[in-house]
Order: sequence, then C-alpha cells, then structure tokens
Amino acid sequence: MLLAMDEARVRLEQNRKGAEDVRQGHIEQAEQAAALVEQLKSSVQDAGYQSVLAEVATHIASFGEKLGEYTDLLGREQQLKQQLQQRAEQVMAQVDHASTPKRRQCRLSLGETPG
Repeated sequence: MLLAMDEARVRLEQNRKGAEDVRQGHIEQAEQAAALVEQLKSSVQDAGYQSVLAEVATHIASFGEKLGEYTDLLGREQQLKQQLQQRAEQVMAQVDHASTPKRRQCRLSLGETPG
C-alpha cells in the first residue's frame, strides 16, 4: 500500500506541474494490496484479524476512489486551463487584427511613410 501511495504522490506532483504524459487510471500497487488483503482474509480465521483486514480493505478501496476523484478533477482543470488559454490567444489575435489598421492610420497621419 505504501508503494501505491508513493505512486499516487508522483502522479499528482506531475499533474500539478502540468506534465502531459501523466498516467491515469488505477494504481497497480493498490490493486495488489487489495488482493493481498483478500488472500489474508480467506486464510486467517481469527475474528479480530478478520475485522482488521475488513477495515484495511475498506481504506484501500476508499483510497482508490478518492484518488480517482481527485485525478478526474485535475484532468478537468487541465482541460479548462487549455480552453481558457486557447480563448485568450484568440482574443489577443482579434485585438491585434483590429488594432493593426488603426496603428497604420496613426502613422500615416503623423507623416510616416507606409511600410
């Protein structure tokens, strides 16, 4: 489970830094930890251990769900950021296009030769 948490940390840091090749989806180590818990549950008969293992399984599942939710949010945030950046570029291009004739007119009225 510690390996799964470390993998999640690495992915989240890469995503925060804007890396585009961040792996998404399930973390294999978390799935392996869940499988190990299930194996232990089937082999251990002590009620106390069964209770602890059930709680561990719940925490592993919750970890996976929360991580999935968070990475989905980061993905949507990244998409929104890209859309806003594209829109800003479009607006700047429109402003540049609209102001170019006015700049030319100003230069001509100041006596500059067209260039």
